[in-house]
Amino acid sequence: MSKHVFTALILAFVLNGCSTVPVVKNSIGVSVYQLPLNKNLDGNIYQINSQLEKILPRKTLASSSFVTRVKKNDFFSKWINRDSSKSKAIFMIDRNSCKDSYYYGSWNFKDNISALNRAKEGCDKGAQKRNELMGKDCKCRLVAFNNTFFYGAEEYQSHASNFPWIMEVKEGSEVIKVKGMAELSSDQRSFKLLNDNGVESCKGSVRFIDGASTGNINIDCFNGKIIGEGEIVRKEFNKELKLYSGTAYLKTPNGEMRVIYGPNVQD
Repeated sequence: MSKHVFTALILAFVLNGCSTVPVVKNSIGVSVYQLPLNKNLDGNIYQINSQLEKILPRKTLASSSFVTRVKKNDFFSKWINRDSSKSKAIFMIDRNSCKDSYYYGSWNFKDNISALNRAKEGCDKGAQKRNELMGKDCKCRLVAFNNTFFYGAEEYQSHASNFPWIMEVKEGSEVIKVKGMAELSSDQRSFKLLNDNGVESCKGSVRFIDGASTGNINIDCFNGKIIGEGEIVRKEFNKELKLYSGTAYLKTPNGEMRVIYGPNVQD
């Protein structure tokens, strides 16, 4: 074999054998990971942090489709893009404890304990307000930490159209209080009110003129036993959930209804 042929063979081997294999990444510009959990990370902040240290090495790069679904919520989208060199966390009310959409995030902390503590305290405070006002037993759990997500994409989306609703009905000397979660339709024009057992107690419709803070509302509760119509008012907008909080006043055949509603109703 000539020297030139041998050299060509060696060069071909080097070029082919040492070629680099491209690393597959999601297409969002920052690294996002998934680490599915079979159970919640329970305990105090130090216990949760200790559990994280043990399980985080098992995280895997999230798919682009997962990240796209999560980032449909503006809050999670912004949180993902926060400085990943510092600690951040998100606690959310556990859907198994009560149907609610509340969550609280932290970012830009120098250490993990501080980030976890801030997010947990914020969520626990929101849960406590809901429990006091709605008679619930809402509890928070860690759902994301340093761009690692612990549950399916639906966890970060599914309650975007559910929010607390408290209504007082006065008819003669009788006063009835109706509490529950309002489930808004995708076009945000109709809703149903579910009690803590998930049973529908009321249904209704709302109509707002584009850009207006007031609109019309109709409601039918307990299969027509209580009906009313009146005015609904938007007062505060939750930017993350893209839903309003506010009040409503309705006339019934024999009295009136007063309502407070929305994701920020306890604040």
